Amino acid sequence: MKNLLIVSTTFALLTGALFAQKKPAATPDGATLHSALLKVNVTQQAWNQRIPWQKTSPSSRRGLGVLLDKNQILVTAQLIADAIYIELEQAESGRKLPAKVKAVDYDANLALLEPTETPGEFFTGLKPMTIDENAKIGDELQAWQLDRVGELIRSPVTINKILVSRYFLETSMFLVYEANGIIRSEANSFTLPVIKGGKLAGLLLSYDSKNQTALVLPGPIIKHFLKDVADGNYQGFPSLGVEYQTTLDEQFKEYLGMTKDQQGVYVSAVSKGGSAESVGVKVGDIILEVNGHVVDARGDYKDAQFGRLNVHTDEYEKQGRRKVVILSAALPTRSTQGYERLGGLILTQVNGKPINDLTDLEKAFKESQNGINKIEFEEAPKIIYLDAITAERDNMNLLGGVYRLGRLKRIE
Repeated sequence: MKNLLIVSTTFALLTGALFAQKKPAATPDGATLHSALLKVNVTQQAWNQRIPWQKTSPSSRRGLGVLLDKNQILVTAQLIADAIYIELEQAESGRKLPAKVKAVDYDANLALLEPTETPGEFFTGLKPMTIDENAKIGDELQAWQLDRVGELIRSPVTINKILVSRYFLETSMFLVYEANGIIRSEANSFTLPVIKGGKLAGLLLSYDSKNQTALVLPGPIIKHFLKDVADGNYQGFPSLGVEYQTTLDEQFKEYLGMTKDQQGVYVSAVSKGGSAESVGVKVGDIILEVNGHVVDARGDYKDAQFGRLNVHTDEYEKQGRRKVVILSAALPTRSTQGYERLGGLILTQVNGKPINDLTDLEKAFKESQNGINKIEFEEAPKIIYLDAITAERDNMNLLGGVYRLGRLKRIE
């Protein structure tokens, strides 16, 4: 009989109009919530993925930031990714103030900005917004944006589903609101606030105009992020860290010693450092409940506020991996003949050694087998071979050449 578990740890499933109205939204005390919004102008310069020691040409992004307490401005991490200059702009006056990133979590797609200099009277007359954590299916929200002259546009949307989905990064899954409504496109390309009853219910992640469906980063995720930042020791969002199998098959249930009517999922792997390991979950256990919620045979459970959710496991977390190393491109040299078109491949092993970060990669290349480096990938071509001596000679020849390569490696 396998161990039956009731998991009591909290983990991160706590993972934007034709109907637009152009008039101020009033708060109960008579102030306008319009005053909680600031335009955020970002100049960004990303690293070139094909030639990763060089940068692409600078470009600009514009979004909306939400003013919070202590002159902090909430935006999505996607807005400020690769930023080299950030500027706050008042919606009506156009007055500007330089800003910097105070905290960022790319997994949760959230960032907090603060002024880089004494703001003076910049925030005078602006009203910080509070967070709503209680939205549920059927609630009506408003996606807010500013038109080109700074007037507020409010687009009504209705939550029709709450689920677990990806945000900015492919490797992380969090809670999202799925809402239906018509949201017209304005000058703001990122970080549209979504409002419920005068409070910030979330930030717009994406909008499918064909199906009129918006995905919203919800208030509970924002609240957790802000609370974690406030204590001065940001730890991010925990991960359950298990791989599981459903127990829909009756023969599998019988093998596990479960009754036909018994619910739960079978734990087939536990990631090192995850929440599950910290509370003693082991391979072979059956997860019956999470935080008092019964887990069914599919791995779903019903949350009192959000409805039916799925116990998510990430493919790389199942393997105990926190990072992946990607071959972005192969430079044309003698040793890479035939491999010039390779790129975008995740490395799994080099010379038989697992690759979880750049330090692993550096060490593995020092252990060539009979003068040959064996490199393995997740996808085709699966395996390639490089002559170690020829590759080292080619590397030296690349220094200071046409690719402007200043050094051969940077391990961070």
